[in-house]
Amino acid sequence: MRNLVFAAAASATLLTATLALDGHYISASAGELSTLSKRQLNSLFPGEFQVVAHGLLKLHIIASSDGTLLAHQAGKSDTGEWDIRADRLCIKFSNWLKGRTRCSRVSENAGWYSTTDVVFKKSKGASLGMAE
Repeated sequence: MRNLVFAAAASATLLTATLALDGHYISASAGELSTLSKRQLNSLFPGEFQVVAHGLLKLHIIASSDGTLLAHQAGKSDTGEWDIRADRLCIKFSNWLKGRTRCSRVSENAGWYSTTDVVFKKSKGASLGMAE
């Protein structure tokens, strides 16, 4: 299960599936998505995010201004680093994703952002029911 968490950063392919998120459906097709530029990514990050990986794993991720990450998922947590390289978001966790850096383009649709296997939105401190 560790390899599933935030694995979407590994690919630049756009999300083209319909994912169920807390009872709401977001239909994303290539025509509806707009890929974020480096400037737009810099406006989005740092911040706190609600994340759904592979349509089922819910996480709360804090991306700090110093480039560090703190992620919580159902009693588990990991730390790591984030960076924006050109027009890609790069994520590296200490343990999850086998400690490898994964970079991906990010697209936006109706307030949700997506990479290949992950959808996320800016959170206002909500932790999806997970203890911090």
